Amino acid sequence: MVQAKESAHKFRRTLLFLIKLTSFALTVVIYSIVWFYFHGETTFFYRGNYIVIGLYCALLLVFNLLYNIYNYGHLRVSDMVGAGFIALMITNMITYAQLCLIATEVLDFVPLVCCTVLQAIVLVVTSFAGHHIYYLLYPRRNIVAIVSEYYMSRPLLQKFSLDPKKYAITEIISSTEPMDTIHSQIDGHSAVLLCDVEGDVRNDILRYCFYNNRRVYVLPSLADILINSADNIQISDSAIFLLKNRGLSTEHRITKRLFDMLISGVGLLLASPFMLIVALLIKLGDRGPVLYKQTRLTEDERSFEIYKFRSMVVDAEKEGGAQLAAKGDTRITPVGKFIRATRLDELPQIINVLKGDMSIVGPRPERPEMYELYKQALPDFHLRCKVKAGLTGYAQVYGKYNTSVKDKLNMDLVYIHNSSILTDIKMILMTVKIVFSPEATEAIDEDYNSELNLQEQDK
Repeated sequence: MVQAKESAHKFRRTLLFLIKLTSFALTVVIYSIVWFYFHGETTFFYRGNYIVIGLYCALLLVFNLLYNIYNYGHLRVSDMVGAGFIALMITNMITYAQLCLIATEVLDFVPLVCCTVLQAIVLVVTSFAGHHIYYLLYPRRNIVAIVSEYYMSRPLLQKFSLDPKKYAITEIISSTEPMDTIHSQIDGHSAVLLCDVEGDVRNDILRYCFYNNRRVYVLPSLADILINSADNIQISDSAIFLLKNRGLSTEHRITKRLFDMLISGVGLLLASPFMLIVALLIKLGDRGPVLYKQTRLTEDERSFEIYKFRSMVVDAEKEGGAQLAAKGDTRITPVGKFIRATRLDELPQIINVLKGDMSIVGPRPERPEMYELYKQALPDFHLRCKVKAGLTGYAQVYGKYNTSVKDKLNMDLVYIHNSSILTDIKMILMTVKIVFSPEATEAIDEDYNSELNLQEQDK
């Protein structure tokens, strides 16, 4: 029985891999045909053409893996196609610029445009095919959710319900039920979801699921995040988890600062034309000031003035005080809607990075008023100030604009305890994709503040 399941699992994985390989191979073949037909004979020697194709393969593979292009069944088709098209555009533009430099002339770009269109068609077809085949191979999992408090677990349960083809929460039980009852529910389901279940109860459930081969989804606590980033060491004959909890090392801080100065300097140079255009649009819009300064918090709760292009009317918070933007907020100007949707309002923060107030990658800086509010609801919120605030970050890449404060905090803590220059580079490249994602620029949900207030009352 076990061998039959293992063979079926290998077959499914092999079939999905072949679909991914087919998609990648067709994309490269299309580029190869276009290259050989239009440029190969006149620009490079015979073997040089294969080097060009090899470099293209390597670059395309990097962006495909970075953006999870072939994550069938785990991402929506629209997300995969959108990310895949961005990967194609970046790869093709970099390759085109590289080839023009090598050829010392401006090559005809029309063939590359046609190439990109054909590749996009392959991407759409294989994405739909891979998605459909995934759900044929992997039936949805019937899940029993074990919760400590239903209200606190409701947001997570709703997220699972967004993908009914993959997950079906057919039972919700309290972690205070007798263990025999919990075990019997686990036996009748293929997977278990643990929501804020701690202590001996969680340990017992995890042991039971491990022994009975049940998949477990766990909403991590702060302790889980810290332990996940721990070093594995051996003391005598005991395996030990070591949590250094010292923040960034001195050499990492120096490297990160040099990296920030380099990227922000180049970024400011490249962004200057766009910043000038945005400044003119804002000034012509209502004759008000172009920049908007606001007090934010960074490392060790130190305050600084953050720079942004003004996207709201002048004195937007004169009456109501500090408040988050809401969907359909009437304070946002017509120009402001555009620059917020495209993230152009964030460009002046490159100056903050150059000054050392912020880093390129890190938790987003909060306003002191909102910071105090969040700390009341989430006592661990202050831990995100162990590093400098960032222009982009883990929560911005993997979350949404209206992702809950608790989920954003967990993402920020994951970054802090796994920070490295390679991680920063990945976050920067991922941000390119996020800029073109409409969900990333959604306004904060109207229940955003009420969620925090209710959490505080529950305490």
